[in-house]
Amino acid sequence: AERLGIAAHLRILTPSEFTWEQLRAASPALPDASPWDRDRLRWRLYAQLAATRTPPPAVEGFLARARSAGRRDGEVLARFDLAEALAGAFDKYQAYRRDWLERWDAGDDRDDWQAILWRQLRQGLPTPHRAALVGEWLARFDPRAPTFAGVAPPGLPARIAAFGTIHVSPDVLHLLAVVGQW
Repeated sequence: AERLGIAAHLRILTPSEFTWEQLRAASPALPDASPWDRDRLRWRLYAQLAATRTPPPAVEGFLARARSAGRRDGEVLARFDLAEALAGAFDKYQAYRRDWLERWDAGDDRDDWQAILWRQLRQGLPTPHRAALVGEWLARFDPRAPTFAGVAPPGLPARIAAFGTIHVSPDVLHLLAVVGQW
């Protein structure tokens, strides 16, 4: 590469792609792509919002305003916009707010409309969400964790370089630090 100015045989992954590969290596039953990714969540949330007979008051108010605007497709577009915004929020929560999701999964925050929608969403998806999987992975493979399994994570590449990683969640940085130890 130095002599010819090229590099070859590189795999360039985003931090989330690398994380999903590590999670799948540790749990081979996981699907190739996470059903909890933003693009997939959008459509699941859209269907969930359409099927919910009694949405939380905040959601009902949002959809009612769209209905009252008088356009035939107003509620459909509003539902899509809301599903898109929620998918983005839930995607970020998986990266940055594992503590919230753990509380919501445990049934806390019963009156929080986002927690209500999150729990409804979880009922329809058999695969654990990314935040839970990363937490389990760290508990198994971080030598500092009390539940450390004593073995290296499976599927590690021979070499890894991380650069230009902006806005990487603390959990993914922790995962990268653990991978770096091995």
